[in-house]
Amino acid sequence: MPEEDPGNDAAIAATGDPDVETRLAAVRELQTSLDPRLPENFLGLLDDEGHSIQRLAARGIGSRWQQIPKDRVPTFIAALKPLVGMREDEEAVANMAERAVGLLSREYKSRMFSPSPDGKWVIYERYQLPCLIDLTRKNEELLGWGKDQGAASFAPAWSNGPVDASSFWRKDSKAVALEMYLGRKVSTVWIWRADGSKLIRLEIDDILTALNINPDRLFRPGGFFSEPLRWKDDEFQLEIFFTTEGSNPDELAEHETVIGWNLKTEKIREVPADERPTLKREFQ
Repeated sequence: MPEEDPGNDAAIAATGDPDVETRLAAVRELQTSLDPRLPENFLGLLDDEGHSIQRLAARGIGSRWQQIPKDRVPTFIAALKPLVGMREDEEAVANMAERAVGLLSREYKSRMFSPSPDGKWVIYERYQLPCLIDLTRKNEELLGWGKDQGAASFAPAWSNGPVDASSFWRKDSKAVALEMYLGRKVSTVWIWRADGSKLIRLEIDDILTALNINPDRLFRPGGFFSEPLRWKDDEFQLEIFFTTEGSNPDELAEHETVIGWNLKTEKIREVPADERPTLKREFQ
């Protein structure tokens, strides 16, 4: 169990400051700490006048679901439920409250979660990354966390939005494809394999190389965008959009195509036109 961190004393005290901006800055500073005092501290901020503070407090409570004693769970859920009712006016606040209620109650039926078809796993967003709960072992893993994370963000983190629209499970639960943003103009897909608990990142340069395009030709100001589509047998397919430069930098060519990543070979290929889905986000 994490111990109290004296380095948080000033920020914790500042969450009670009369100035809303001071409180907001303090809550933001405390978001990544696991100081055991924080769940109760955030509980007191759920009725704050600032919606950003309410959202961050609800997020902070949900992310610390394992730190909250069982006998305190009903109190936290009762305080969170009024925020879930704010959906029409403050959707981000409602989403984070719904996420927290689901984590505390161990019920993952809302759109803030993506459970595997076999019921063994659940994906939710934490620290801007996909977080995988192992329902058999009752533990969780932050996918992609560490020195190689870079600017990667799980798509729902950008809007505090639903997770189910950015997670694509195979029917056999052997893998899940996750929509990832690497910047405002760069998106790709990560794939987590259940066998071996392995994370595969579809890198932009690897995709271009598979298409026989020199990555140096990518017109990076134009971005690189992906649209996850579906699992088709052993292949996850996604539509991609990007621009390349010719021999003359003023000569630009736009590209739109569909690629597939194969679960068995872990190779990328361009999907022929007659094999492409007719509907976006089609599920196997």
